[in-house]
Amino acid sequence: MSMRELRKVLCAASMAAVFAAPAAANAGGEPGWYFNLEGFYSDIDDAEGDISVVAPEVSSGTPNECVLPIGLLGLQLELLGLCVLGNNSTLETVPGSSADGASTIFMDDGFGGGGGLGYRFQGGLRPELSFAYSENDIEAVVTSIGGASSVASGDGATLRAMRAMANVWFDIDLGAISPYLGGGIGLQNTELDGFGDSSDDDTTVFQAGGGIAFWFNPQVALSVDYRFVSAESPEFVSREANSGITTTRDGDFEGQTIGASLRYSFGAEGKDTDGDGVLDINDECPNTPAGVTVYANGCPQDLDQDGVPDYLDKCPNTPQGSPVNADGCPLDSDGDGVADHLDQCPGTPQGVKVDQRGCPLDADGDGVPDHLDQCPATKPGVAVDAQGCPLSDADGDGIPDHLDKCPNSPKGIAVGSDGCPLDTDGDGVPDHLDQCPNTPAGLKVLPDGCALEGDCRTPRPGEAVDDNGCALDKRFILK
Repeated sequence: MSMRELRKVLCAASMAAVFAAPAAANAGGEPGWYFNLEGFYSDIDDAEGDISVVAPEVSSGTPNECVLPIGLLGLQLELLGLCVLGNNSTLETVPGSSADGASTIFMDDGFGGGGGLGYRFQGGLRPELSFAYSENDIEAVVTSIGGASSVASGDGATLRAMRAMANVWFDIDLGAISPYLGGGIGLQNTELDGFGDSSDDDTTVFQAGGGIAFWFNPQVALSVDYRFVSAESPEFVSREANSGITTTRDGDFEGQTIGASLRYSFGAEGKDTDGDGVLDINDECPNTPAGVTVYANGCPQDLDQDGVPDYLDKCPNTPQGSPVNADGCPLDSDGDGVADHLDQCPGTPQGVKVDQRGCPLDADGDGVPDHLDQCPATKPGVAVDAQGCPLSDADGDGIPDHLDKCPNSPKGIAVGSDGCPLDTDGDGVPDHLDQCPNTPAGLKVLPDGCALEGDCRTPRPGEAVDDNGCALDKRFILK
């Protein structure tokens, strides 16, 4: 299978998981033990390394000769090759020749599988022990020694890898989908099988990767996975049976895997501490009181969306967007009984009666609210002042009618602040009628404002006056 075909398979598996995941909208990995089984595509990089070829030792000379034949029951056992050897050997051992060079193993794509056992902690941390096995065919081996190169076909040759890993993964819990990242370290046995011999080596191996898990329910997830794998260079030693030539070859081991795994969590039926029907791992409100209706995230229902859950909301049908208090009722900042979002007069003084708009009552409709209106019965249409009193002045004396105690004062007559004609000497006769405007206090006066004695009458034209300018004629009263 080519890399492109594998991508298609993985994409199809991912799409199937995506469509299936909504059926388990509350699913998600629960804390606890789990195991997984995986299958993967293996892409191993071409292995470049060193090669050493050593020929076997060579012996020359003559061996020990028989110096004392052995006789047994009259038989010469020398004829059977048995005798006492003398120390007369002339053999010498010569080390075999050797040569060093470079080697490249060209790898083909392969496949593998494995499994793991781990524990998922609350919060997403997931330590795991895993085992994986993979096989990759060898396309060819190129060897360069002493300036000469040779190419050997890899027909029938295979590179096998078995690794045991200690991993640490971290899940990012998004409900039905959980991306994860992490890595691990372990031991890998790498075996080179082919070219007439088989050899293997154990080395340290590292891996890093990630993936996405699609949860079908709190127990089962399908995961799409990627791994980058790197092992310390394994060393392969082989010996040809006929020639006795020993070949030592090493090379880098790096590659990547793309695959899918099925994860099963033990005992992951799920805890629901508050008993609201939403598992703790997905419950965003884990301490909901018993019997309260909740949403899929485990939080209490709030139908009017005012931020106060229905079981605490004393005003469950608050209009959208209205500010509310802790009881879920619309705020009434001025305490007039009309909620702020409806109050057209939000700063009404405490205790003032208001209408349904939240505005102070104005019984006479003069534009001045009752609590400020000093003339609460003003007739419709009458202009009023800031106190709500009419601005009309029927006698034109400058004093509004509502303040005028003498509403019919003659025109042109000076009046006081009460709208009544002035009485400078306080004798009870207004100045415009008083012929004696300066009557001393306490004197009784006649209707013309003059007293019989001790008063000063304003003279008529041509009348005689005294030194004080008062009329001398005292009989004016009868005139």
